[in-house]
Amino acid sequence: MGLVGLGLLVFPGAASAGRLVVTGHDADHHCGRSGTGFSHLQCRFFQFAVDYSRGAAPDPAKPVLVLDRGALDVVTSLDRVYGAGVLPRVVLDPRSSEFASAPITTDLYSAVVIATSGGDPGDPSQQDLNEIGSTPDSDAINARAADLRAFFDAGGGIVALAGNVHGDRPDDPYYQFVPVTVQAAVPTPPYALTDLGRSLGLQDADITCCPAHNSFAPPDPSSALKPLDVDSAGRVVTLVADTPRFTSLGETPVTPTVVQQVGAALPPAKTCIARKRLSLKLRKAGTLRFRRATVFVNGKRVRRVSGKRVTKRFSVRVPSGSGRIKVRIVVQTRGKQQLVIRKNYRRCG
Repeated sequence: MGLVGLGLLVFPGAASAGRLVVTGHDADHHCGRSGTGFSHLQCRFFQFAVDYSRGAAPDPAKPVLVLDRGALDVVTSLDRVYGAGVLPRVVLDPRSSEFASAPITTDLYSAVVIATSGGDPGDPSQQDLNEIGSTPDSDAINARAADLRAFFDAGGGIVALAGNVHGDRPDDPYYQFVPVTVQAAVPTPPYALTDLGRSLGLQDADITCCPAHNSFAPPDPSSALKPLDVDSAGRVVTLVADTPRFTSLGETPVTPTVVQQVGAALPPAKTCIARKRLSLKLRKAGTLRFRRATVFVNGKRVRRVSGKRVTKRFSVRVPSGSGRIKVRIVVQTRGKQQLVIRKNYRRCG
């Protein structure tokens, strides 16, 4: 089996560029499992993802690091696509102490392949990572986000398969280590390849064979991320990138943690305000680029700052007299995301 009969596919791209595949397809599940509804239908897509991700690494012959556990669908898929044991790999359980301290470098690996997440109580054939109601594997992977970014910048490849219920909302953890914007909508068939998908050798059957589980907003035109296939509503199902810099992928997704980071320099809630003006400061978070921030006090808009001034200290007038001072700050990013910070203060005396 294979997309071609010559082992590793080589895709054009920059030397030692990082390669990324982020998809809502659980191709490891549909390639690696046997039985009704599987029949190895998505092995071609799985092989594409693995070959593409490692194809521009400093040494594509290095093993792939597989983050998988349970039924080991990624491992079974590797053996089904390339032959038993043919493609070198190292398998680590993401929630293990071994993974927590394991080096992730291009001296050791050409790519990292992250198995599909389970967690859907209605799924009769559970995927490998995470649990129903908890995400120990995604949490462990996100804890290594800086190491994964460094690996990518050194030319390593990364494949993130379907997050399922743990990756179907913007604040879910499965895709949080990469700057993609998850849409809270399950993809609806039929799926269609983009021109890029076809140029990279994929065929319609590689994506139309099986249901997809997660979708993404179209990337900003300045991003290195490019859509590979879309669903019937135009939602992106797979994104790929070939770039030497992780930061070129785009903005950090807005999550509750990111909102907390942006507002960390503001006066703590319930602070006693003695003056007529309240001093505010927002912090940068990840790769977010702020377009503007609009400040409301007790429901009334009192100030708007734009560009670089968003992260410099500025002040707003607050009402005199007793009572609570309700501050709401609405921040728009250049990547067309929005975050809202709310703080309640009180007058002194």
